[in-house]
This record gives sequence, C-alpha cells and structure tokens, in this order.
Amino acid sequence: MNTLKKCLLVALLSLTVLSMFSAPVSAGGFGACCLRYSRGRLPPSSIVGYVEQHSNELCDIDAVILYTVKGRAVCTNPESRWVKRVLHFLSKKLEEMSHQY
Repeated sequence: MNTLKKCLLVALLSLTVLSMFSAPVSAGGFGACCLRYSRGRLPPSSIVGYVEQHSNELCDIDAVILYTVKGRAVCTNPESRWVKRVLHFLSKKLEEMSHQY
C-alpha cells in the first residue's frame, strides 16, 4: 500500500477515535459549535474525516463537521442526503483500507 493511502487511513482512524472521545465546546469555551450549516456541497474525494456534533446545552444544532484535505472544517446538516452519502463513502473507504492489512 502506498504512503498516501496509509496516511489517509491513519487520518480517518484518528478522526474517528477523536470524534468518539471529544465533546464539542461552546463558542465561549475553548472551541466553537456549528451555528448553521454550509450551503455548498463538497466532493467526497476532498474529505478526509468528520466529527459529529450533537445538540446539547453547549451546541444548539446537530451537525456533521467535515474536514477537507486543505484543513477546512465545514458544518453540514446530518439529515441531508448528500451528507449521508459522504459518510457512507468514508465508511466504505475505511473498511476497504482496513482489509488491505
């Protein structure tokens, strides 16, 4: 497996683990919550990972924060069809890469 695929696998696994153990913090704290969803769509090939934000006392909305290859964080609607497709694409990609070891 080439180096780029290994780096992508490590990045996806790291972001997945990070999303399981981190809680979003309010804008007044150390980080920020998504306050609204981005309007545009991202091509799946430009996304390297994601974190789920859940509405609670700190954040007002549920969101999926997509991370791009350029380091951008994009707030998206978890109910949106294209976001669900991207999450499916990422999970399949991770599954395929894990079977290569």
